[in-house]
Amino acid sequence: MQKSKSEYFRVLAVDDEESILALYREVLCKKSVTDVSLSEMSDLEAELFGNSKNKPVHEYLFDLTTCRQGDEAIAAVKQAVEEDNPIALVLLDIRMPPGPDGVQTAEAIRDLDSLIEILLVTGYSDVDPQEIAKRISPPHKLLYIQKPFHPQEIYQFVCTLCSKWKNEAFIKNYNKRLLSHIEEQTEELKKANAELREEIKIREESEAALRESEKKFRDLFEKSSDHLYVHDLEGNLISSNLAFKAECGYNEEYLHSRNIRDLIPDRYMDKFDEYLKRIIEKGYDEDIMILLTKDGREIVVEYKNSLIRDADGNPVAVRGAGRDISERIKAEQQKHRLEMQLMRMQRMEAIGTLAGGIAHNFNNLLMGILGNASLASLEIDSDHQLQRNLENIKTLVESGSRLTRQLLEYSKGGTYEVQPVDMSLLTKKTAEAFGGTRKDITIHFELDNGCNIDADKGQIEQVLLNLFVNAADAMPSGGDLFLETEIVSHLHLADKPFKAKPGNYVRLTSRDTGIGMDEETIEHIFEPFFTTKGLIKGTGLGLASVYGIIKAHGGYIEAKSRKGEGASFIIHVPVSVQKVIREAPEDKEIVYGNEKILLVDDEKIILETSERLLCYLGYSVIKAQGGREAIEIFSTGRDRIDLVILDLIMPEIGGDLVFDKLVKIKKDVKVIISSGYDIDGKVQEVLDRGCKGFIQKPFDIKDLSSKIREVLK
Repeated sequence: MQKSKSEYFRVLAVDDEESILALYREVLCKKSVTDVSLSEMSDLEAELFGNSKNKPVHEYLFDLTTCRQGDEAIAAVKQAVEEDNPIALVLLDIRMPPGPDGVQTAEAIRDLDSLIEILLVTGYSDVDPQEIAKRISPPHKLLYIQKPFHPQEIYQFVCTLCSKWKNEAFIKNYNKRLLSHIEEQTEELKKANAELREEIKIREESEAALRESEKKFRDLFEKSSDHLYVHDLEGNLISSNLAFKAECGYNEEYLHSRNIRDLIPDRYMDKFDEYLKRIIEKGYDEDIMILLTKDGREIVVEYKNSLIRDADGNPVAVRGAGRDISERIKAEQQKHRLEMQLMRMQRMEAIGTLAGGIAHNFNNLLMGILGNASLASLEIDSDHQLQRNLENIKTLVESGSRLTRQLLEYSKGGTYEVQPVDMSLLTKKTAEAFGGTRKDITIHFELDNGCNIDADKGQIEQVLLNLFVNAADAMPSGGDLFLETEIVSHLHLADKPFKAKPGNYVRLTSRDTGIGMDEETIEHIFEPFFTTKGLIKGTGLGLASVYGIIKAHGGYIEAKSRKGEGASFIIHVPVSVQKVIREAPEDKEIVYGNEKILLVDDEKIILETSERLLCYLGYSVIKAQGGREAIEIFSTGRDRIDLVILDLIMPEIGGDLVFDKLVKIKKDVKVIISSGYDIDGKVQEVLDRGCKGFIQKPFDIKDLSSKIREVLK
């Protein structure tokens, strides 16, 4: 950029707020700000319009006078007129209590100086702009802008209006001198004519400069990334910029002859009519509107529009700016959906913790009942009339045990017998067995090989059966059940409400063609005791236990459905790198022994019942009611104790910590963990640390005898 050409102007700033006056001083009086602004404007002009950066730039120097009240401003203008040192521009606030307001001050200033430029700057005015224009004439020497404003914006206004003032003052003074010359020196007519031709030339150059300025503003209008447009009071488009045309997909010829109603879906037509009424009544409007693009897409546009008025203040058109916020709306909706899903997961977590605690206590009660029933059954003849009653007790305990097991499974109640399981093979076998009971349901398989997981096989079978039963209930007249397994990466789960750990997962998808579910049902589908089948047909624990089992296996489950369109359940469980091992058949016969066993439990009834069962089997029993007592007994009698049966959940010191203490006392100690409730996979952790076996409460004498002999081998 070449050296700047300096021009000097007097500016009067009037505002009752010192902070605004300080801002004016900062913008107009600091040389460094002016230089930077000129350089930035020159660079911007060169970039936008292709002008040379070496083009000389005018530098504006300002003599700034500041006042805080209208009376002071009027006095300053009067003094400037009297001293023939005119002020070019007044920056005038409208509301300046307690003296005259900005409009009254402007009227007085205009009476003193007809050439002075007035720029009304305010954040709020209770005087109508139309009334202001009538009171302060002429309109072309009055501008009105609102706070807050950008410093560069006010600098541009001051520069432009001072240049305008200079040109008008020059024209007025020159015309005055010209008339004087004509009247007084007719002999210099030729010279005056020459000067007049020069003035015409100057005017032509000014007009050319004005046309160039209009072209530049038009370029800015077209290149704006926001939608800029003008329409008449009926909604007919008068002009629009390139961004608006590109977003809608139409060319200039099409849009120029269209009403905005042609771009709005029919269901929003009433809203557009309401908008027209509002903006004519209020003078401005801001809201959102749905527009229909040429390719049929609906976009959400946020707009801010205002009326255009003629010189008499009559509304003639509407100008405005809009922005496509469709993606922002979608992102906000997605965020809300994920937040709601997270809240549901947290609620289910809390319910699960409560359910697990209840089930644990109930299991201990069932253990006492089943143990005593087993002992009573063994102590009487097999054909005794009470045997039937005892068998009924055992059956009822088993039913209660299944119920508590479902509660425990929901509440992360444990993957106890973890081993490599072929998910595809288990799915096929379980589905074929289930299919034999529902011939009206056609089962379709798409199962990949190698879909192995580390899991409790019995629990995964329970998951599958619950899903199949749920699907069958949704298809009372028959239908199709589609089962699919595949291996996917955690990257495929990036859009889920849960954050999957890195690694590969076996994905099981169960999809039916049943009646489907609405959104409210899906929201509660995994909650315990929630059922759509009524109290007679369902307990509300099936899918709740499915949720708990999958979570306990480090997996994730989600449901997708629409009313009348079937339902899909998608399960992800971490892939196992181990080979699947065939299971040996279980031996359920009572096996006796004569070893010494340390029995540890915090419940007195469990200790007594288990002791009687062990004594019946021929074992010597040492009882310890709690972890600390067990450690003391074992530390003194470790060589005499062949086996420890250890409860997992105990107060003060839990079974997992007791196990670690026992291992320190005797490295090869044999321990069976006994529990009806597993907290956060502690059973598996203890087994991984060297525990020899696990037995779940409630257990009968056959289960107990088999597990003891298995460990003591």
